[in-house]
Amino acid sequence: MREEILQSEAVAEPALFWDSLKTGILVLVIGLFGFWNGNVLLIPSLAPSAIYQVLRPDLPSSRCSNLILGHVIGIFAALVSLGIFNAQNDPSILVASTASLNRIWASALAVAMTVFLQRAARNFHPPAAATVLLLTTGALQSRWSNVRELLSGLLLMTLVAEIFRRFQNSRVRQPPR
Repeated sequence: MREEILQSEAVAEPALFWDSLKTGILVLVIGLFGFWNGNVLLIPSLAPSAIYQVLRPDLPSSRCSNLILGHVIGIFAALVSLGIFNAQNDPSILVASTASLNRIWASALAVAMTVFLQRAARNFHPPAAATVLLLTTGALQSRWSNVRELLSGLLLMTLVAEIFRRFQNSRVRQPPR
């Protein structure tokens, strides 16, 4: 992943500025929209997705379908794993300062399931693994309202990132001759 995002060639200063600004705007839009609606849409696992969207929009893992389906697969795997190990009611790592064995097993299974299902669906999106761990460790409670807010933030970010992508592509295209 590091090689995908960080390239050995020097980045032009304007691109450095604009890429940083666009990434910040993606996070800001999600945060403000959630604030105005009284929801928490600013979920930590969306930041790596935002970076992918801005810095490497050309990667298959940055496609809208990969972004959305990758996180949906991760959410599914986390919820199933929590159910298998009956870990959803165990204390969160934020409260207990450590993970229960059930949460550790659920985390391992959920990450493995996420990789398997993403690869099988050919919709690989590595930042979704962070979503998995947020849910399986209890840092984000596995309630429907939290899942709904996560998906809302994800869809909003995908929409804004696609607007950025289309604007950038329209500026790069050569006029017809």
